[in-house]
Amino acid sequence: MFICDRCGAVKEECAEGVEDIMHTLAAKMGFALRHNVIEAHGLCAACVEVEACRHPEQCQHDHSVQVKKKPR
Repeated sequence: MFICDRCGAVKEECAEGVEDIMHTLAAKMGFALRHNVIEAHGLCAACVEVEACRHPEQCQHDHSVQVKKKPR
């Protein structure tokens, strides 16, 4: 799961072999894995473009979006 820390967009992608790796690691630790979620936080392509913008007064980007922070 890829989560944009700026706009909150979420995208999911299946990656070959990740589930097997998680089960192998769990087994090595004697852990009975029932469920797992992998989150990757960063910026989506649109937010990367906005953050790279050097002329916010002349562009079409929405610079008003604040960075979303995960509650602790």
